[in-house]
Amino acid sequence: PLLKQHRFTEAAAAYERIVNAVPTFYEAYFALGVCYSETSRPNEAEAAFRSFLQLQPLSSDGHAALGVLLANLKRTDEAKHELQEALRLDSHQIEARRALARMYMADSEFSRAVDILRPAADAREADIAYTLMLAEALFRSGDTAGALKEIDRVTAADPSNAAAAELRRRVLRP
Repeated sequence: PLLKQHRFTEAAAAYERIVNAVPTFYEAYFALGVCYSETSRPNEAEAAFRSFLQLQPLSSDGHAALGVLLANLKRTDEAKHELQEALRLDSHQIEARRALARMYMADSEFSRAVDILRPAADAREADIAYTLMLAEALFRSGDTAGALKEIDRVTAADPSNAAAAELRRRVLRP
């Protein structure tokens, strides 16, 4: 309950007691990693996620969480590896797709970002921000028509979306 209430410091203490008492209880390591991530303890978060993955190496959620953490730490190569592994294990990992695409876009690899984002563009979990990211990647990769199509999807769901309007202006600017 503490984790769900976003009381991460208190939750971390409880999960620390759990992993000390039952070191094979893998779910506690994952939750501990989340708590440490949310309380600016990245080294401990990484150790917790790695402990979780030692016990559950086929967990796409574990690889995604570690990948996002590593991306936030600017450890790009390691992050890409973990995020790609998360997608290999579960192609529906929206957060892994988003984080990996963000890294490709930062490296100006817009076509690769499109390749990562497009397969899940119609997924229930693909929100407006995800669709706008895909539109931006399409635009930056030179696919104006594709970008406009995605922008239209956003404005159909949210007609007053300022980010979509600004992106449309940029796409249509001569």
